[in-house]
Amino acid sequence: MPNGLKLLECEKEISPLVATTTISLSAEVFEAGGNTPTTIIRTDQAWYVIVEWELTGHLRRHFCGKWFVSVVLESIGPGDDYQFPDPPAEVPMDPCGDGKYSYRIDVPAGAVAARDGDGTLYIPGVTLGSGDPCGNPSHIYANCTSDGKELHFVPGPPH
Repeated sequence: MPNGLKLLECEKEISPLVATTTISLSAEVFEAGGNTPTTIIRTDQAWYVIVEWELTGHLRRHFCGKWFVSVVLESIGPGDDYQFPDPPAEVPMDPCGDGKYSYRIDVPAGAVAARDGDGTLYIPGVTLGSGDPCGNPSHIYANCTSDGKELHFVPGPPH
């Protein structure tokens, strides 16, 4: 700025935050048509996972972009690992909402294989990540596992 008056003494303020920003994450597995969580699923059955998470704190309303959520199955012993969906599902962030989110991940019958007639054990988990409005990965990542409990996929149909 030629010949302008330069302002040199400026004050700045960022309001102090009363609480930190936190995230909680939980998930439950259900057989399609079932009413209660399950740990044994036939390979010819559809199943689903309900994932719930909550973002709390004063900065919550400043988060915008997308959540990326998926279910992962890690085979115990030989066998394939799985991710549903792949790539992860995209859930829009709602900075004006209450910070609570819920998403259902449906897995079709036959999507997970049993290694043999006794079936296959998998360690289930859920991953949750974030992305900014420009499509870049963001700074939030969370995951949860079953705390040592497995999902047992057995061949179907029953004998």
